[in-house]
This record gives sequence, C-alpha cells and structure tokens, in this order.
Amino acid sequence: MKVYILLFLLNGLLLSCKKEKSNVSIEQSQETIRWDNWGIPHIYAKTDTALYTMAGWSQMTNHANLILKLYGESRGKSSEYFGTGLERDTYLNLFGLTEYSETIYNKFSEEERMMVNAFVEGINLYAEKNKSRLNKDNLQVLPVVPTDVVAHYLRLFYFEFLINRNLSVEKKWVPGSNGWVVNSRKTTKGSPLLLANPHLPWFDFWMFFECQYITPKQNLYGVTLVGLPTIGIGFNENLGWTHTVNPVDNVDFYEIQTKDNTYLVDAVYKPFITDTLLIKASKKDSNSIKEVIRNQTDYGVVLREVDNKALVLKFPDLSTISSVFLQWKAMGSAKNFTEFKTSISKNSLPLFNTLYADKQDTILYYFGGKIPKKKGSFKKWENSVPSQESSDIWSTYYSYDELPKNINPTTGWLQNANDGPFTATIPTEGEGTIMNINKILPNTMGFRAQRSALLLSDTAKISFDDFTRFKFDTKSQLAMRLQDDIVALKSISSDSLQLAAINILENWDGDFRAESTQAVLFLQFVDQLYKNVNFRHAIPWSIKKPLTTPDGFLDPEIALVALQKATKHMMSIYGSLEIKYGKLYKFAIGEYEFPANGGSDDVGIFRTITFMKQNDHKYLAVHGDSYISVVQFGDTVKAKAILSYGNATEKSSGHVGDQLELFSKKQLRTVLFSKQQQLQCLKKEETFRSIKLDILNQ
Repeated sequence: MKVYILLFLLNGLLLSCKKEKSNVSIEQSQETIRWDNWGIPHIYAKTDTALYTMAGWSQMTNHANLILKLYGESRGKSSEYFGTGLERDTYLNLFGLTEYSETIYNKFSEEERMMVNAFVEGINLYAEKNKSRLNKDNLQVLPVVPTDVVAHYLRLFYFEFLINRNLSVEKKWVPGSNGWVVNSRKTTKGSPLLLANPHLPWFDFWMFFECQYITPKQNLYGVTLVGLPTIGIGFNENLGWTHTVNPVDNVDFYEIQTKDNTYLVDAVYKPFITDTLLIKASKKDSNSIKEVIRNQTDYGVVLREVDNKALVLKFPDLSTISSVFLQWKAMGSAKNFTEFKTSISKNSLPLFNTLYADKQDTILYYFGGKIPKKKGSFKKWENSVPSQESSDIWSTYYSYDELPKNINPTTGWLQNANDGPFTATIPTEGEGTIMNINKILPNTMGFRAQRSALLLSDTAKISFDDFTRFKFDTKSQLAMRLQDDIVALKSISSDSLQLAAINILENWDGDFRAESTQAVLFLQFVDQLYKNVNFRHAIPWSIKKPLTTPDGFLDPEIALVALQKATKHMMSIYGSLEIKYGKLYKFAIGEYEFPANGGSDDVGIFRTITFMKQNDHKYLAVHGDSYISVVQFGDTVKAKAILSYGNATEKSSGHVGDQLELFSKKQLRTVLFSKQQQLQCLKKEETFRSIKLDILNQ
C-alpha cells in the first residue's frame, strides 16, 4: 500500500535556553522535530502517519541500542542474539506471548496498523542512516517489524507487570506509583491540578521516554515506555491523566490432578494440549537447542508436574486483548470528560488505576484492568487454588461500569499510592466501593498511601507550588506514627546505647532529607523490627481509622530487641549512631552523583526511592520516583516536570542523567508546551519532507 514516510533534512540549530529572540521560522508545510535542551522531542506533524514515523525516529535518537535489545528480547531470542536471558526466553515462549503477537497484530484496525507500521518505519529509517551507532549484537534484530512492537507490549504488561510478579522467580523490583487530582474546591486559584508520579526501576524496559505530539487534531505531552508508540501518561490543553499500578488479582495458580498426560476436571480426565518448543540456547553454538514441552489445560499452562499433581498458571486470555494503542491515542485526543470516559471504558489495559483532571473541573479515580469475575472471595485466591471443577476457571471480566470509581468527591481530592479504591479519598466515597470489596481486591492502606492522603487532606486550599512541594515531601509516616512508642521504650531499658538511640529518634522530625543524621538509625531499627515474624502493631489497620492505624508495639520487648540490634549494627559499621543520610544514600546516573533524599515505601515516604546496597555499605538509587509532572488546568496549561535519569540512554546524546541535579534538589523544570517556549530552549531542529514510497503491510 502507498503511505507517506519521511526523509530527514537535519538543521543544526544550537541555542541556549535563554530568553532570547529566535530567528527560527516555523514552516507549517514541513514536518518538524524540535529538540529542547533536555533532549525532549516536540514533534510537529500534519498527519498521524508522519507523527508516528517521527516518534519512532525520535525514540531511536535517544535509545537506539536499548530499543533494539528490548525488541530482540521480546521475540524470545535473548539467548540466540545476546547470549543471556534463557529463562525469560523460555517463559515468553511457554506462555505464548511471542507467537500471539502476530495474531493480535492481524486483528488490529487499519488505524492501529498505521500507527505501529509508521512507528516501525521511523525506527528502521534511523537504523539505516545510523548503523555506526548501533552495537554489533543489536544489528541482528534489524529490520524491526510491526509484530515486534506488539510483542514488546505483551512482554511489558503481561509478563513483567503481571506474570513475573507472581512467579517464584519474582523480581525484586515491584512496580508502583503515586497520583493526585484536585478540583476547584481544594485549589487556591480554582484551577484543577494533576500529579503524575510513576515509580519504576531506572533501567532497561521500565524506562520512560518524554515527548510531545502536535498535529492539527491534538497537542499531547507526556511519557511512554521506551519502545511503545503512544503516550501512556499525559496531558493536553483540556485534560490530563496518570496511571498507578493497582493490586489486581488476574494471575492465579491452580493445583490440579493429573494422570498419563491428562488432567481431572468435572470428574473427567481430559488430555493435555501438548506441543514442543525449540529455543536456541546459545549465541555461540547454533546447535544448542533447549526443548520445552508445553502442556496446556482449560486452567492455563502447566508450570510443573510432580506425583500426579500439576501447578498451572492462568492470566488474562490473550484472545480478549483489545486495542490499547488506540485507547491511549483516544485518551490523549479527548477534549472533555465525556470523550475521555468513552476511551477508558474500553478497558483495554490489563491493569492500572487512572486518575484524571480537566479544565471543566472534573476529577476521576478509576480502578481499571482485566479484572476477572471469580467464584469466591478475594481471600480464596491469595494462594494457589486446588481445583477439579470448571466453575473455578474464570473467563469473564468486570466492565468499566462494574469497576470501582470515584468522580468529583465532596472532599475535592483523589489520590492513589498503589492502595485499593476504597481509600481514594477520605472519608470513603465512590461507586462500587461496597459491592466489590470482598470480590476483587484486598482492603488496606499502607503508610505511603496514608502520607499521600494526609498531605492533601491537611491543607484547606492547595496552590501549584504547594502541590509541587508536597510531591517532594520526604517525611516518614511510620517514623512519626511510632515516635511516641519509641520514646516509651525508655521505661523498660537501662542500656546506655539504647537510651542514646531513643533520644536521637525522639528529637527527629521524621524527614529523610540528605542532611538528616537520624534516618539511617531509624531504617536499621525498622529493618530489625519487621524481620521478627512475631512483631505486631498494638492497633491493627482499620478502614474506620485509615489514617491513624496501625500504631504502637503489641510487645514492646520485641521493639527493644530490634533497637538493640540496630544500635550494634550502627556502631560496628559506622562507629556512630548518627550519620548523614546523604553520605550513604546516593543518586547516581552516568557521570552525575548527588546526595539522596527520600526513601522506602515501607516507612511511608511519599517521595519513594528504592536503593541497592553497594560493597562499601553505601546505597544507590535504582527505583522509585522516575517521571514527575505537575499540571494546572486553567485558561492555559501550566506544567512542570522531571525525568530522574534523563531522556536518553545513548551516551552521545548528552542527556544521560542530565536532570539528576534538579531531581536531587527537589526541583522541576518548566514543561515547554508552547512553540514560543520551545524556540527559546531549542537545541536542534530536524525538518522533513514527505515523498511517496512503498511500505510492505507486515
């Protein structure tokens, strides 16, 4: 078929980000990418085909080698291409994610095929013109084909976000996020506010790409995960949204009875559907093949079989996958809540909460995803389910109308910090809150979610600057909650070191800023406390008191032992009970390194950062606050943002870690939403002319 693609005429414009008059003329007859000083592309296109082609080109500009590596992995060929990742190759093939990408692509509408085809065309054009920048191993992945984009999506959302979290080989990194929306009831200027704040690891397939898409029909700014064509968290002139990871229960394990390649269901032994998968297991030896026998049942795919019993894994049926790229495109093109609601009601994503705000003063929290209708309560499905009945096999899902949501609560605010929908605002409000409480998810609220809600509820009216300051709050809700209980331990301790530690924590405000000399001691105490399987709070969490429970020590002696171990550890490693938090905990990306602030979700810090211990007893940030944007919807849009690790992984870009200093200082940069702003901070401009060429419909 005939479609338009782009040839590139690079204009080398190097401008500093100063308030100077630019002599750059904007020719609407040309397709243009304006790269700002932070390496963010602002893509101007007359057609969607041109837009997505340039989107593919721009992602390759900043992440070429990462994208090709990820697509190679998503083909289930890591071992063959790169000599690593055989276990992942096995799972991707075992669960059918690689092979099903073609089936899904063939079901796409003409519009969605156009989006993916154009994106792939941009990727391949960049690779063709910049082969010298590509790693040798990554050249094997070329040419990229449209099914690679689909396979990458399946790998991300079905394997990494869902399946891999539930396997015994579960990765240490647990996806998370914060999100806030506030309407005019709660703001100083009467303009709604939106906070987007996903928490994902700072590397590999978890990384975000920040960009802006401008066509005659839309002006959309936000982020997508590297390798995907559509913006998944974003805003336009009228509205915006963010996603947070929700506690969906749509991956389950069954224990079933087996015998001679059959399994028992409804008093009948049915044969496995069996096939053999051949996976190239070595980069160096083409004859090294791993043979995997795949047994499929009505319950799902068999993981292992021992003594006439099998463990089977079930996840949302791939045949039910609908057009997620079109849903995100429609969300970004919406002009009001009615149009946005129509787009999210498709419920194409397998998980995620959505928080939404618009200039008409509507705010929304929606608990979305492929949520199965199951037999029995949530508790039944927390562990593997022994079954011999087909009635245990779920196959239908809750619709948008059936799932919990909250629109324009009387409080004027909605939040989510990976808790369930029942605490989106306090007091609890919302559709579906009671109906589904025991059916689809647990009812709980962690310390970070409590901190999130308290930051919003404790302020009568919130300004744009307040919103930003609250986002960077580094106080530990757990530390403040337990402070009086820690002080009370003085009455049962005579140990001078313990008493010294109690005095230190008594005089602390609970803030995990870089200069804090008490935070490290508290972390050691909490680590020892929660290691004890017998530890319990004196007052457990209650939905009736969601922001003040749990509290206290049921057995103060357990807390005292934990404190003793913590003090001994501090003295043996650091020689002191007090040491600056930022001396041990660091933000480090590329050539940049700064003292860290913020910390663990476990201790209730809203500025969530996960650190990895190094050999020298220091810790590096590897996960947590990644993309942050604060948006105010009024007559015009006001927005600020930061991407912790920078908008590139290609070292030659100059943008690996270039935002980290601002990030460490709890600062955001102004979003360059308008043409005038972009021209004042223009680093490079690429213009394109369109010619007709043939593109194979893959």
